[in-house]
Amino acid sequence: MYFIHSDNKVIRDAYNNLRKLLAMVIRRIQQARKMDDPAEAMLILDHALLQIEESATGTANLIEPLIRNRSITAEMATSLMKDTEYAHNACRSLLSMARALFTGRGSTTLQQGSL
Repeated sequence: MYFIHSDNKVIRDAYNNLRKLLAMVIRRIQQARKMDDPAEAMLILDHALLQIEESATGTANLIEPLIRNRSITAEMATSLMKDTEYAHNACRSLLSMARALFTGRGSTTLQQGSL
């Protein structure tokens, strides 16, 4: 997260989007925790996982044009790709933990990268 405080608005915005994603996951986990029905909790967690996967795809598709347009450097792109993957993996792990805690099911049904 070397570029999180960069003067480059494009890279700062990309890192802010990662922050927003993490905040969304934490909010969804909090919502699921308050649910009485485990099925409703699973729906909330599954929806959050879908948003993470959409974010991963969106970020991957965004980086190449930013490099081509010279909006970010190759070093920034590499850092963003690594940090994005790290953040997405952390979100997936949090959701897997939440599923295990709130629904009484193991994390085997919510493995990384699976819906």
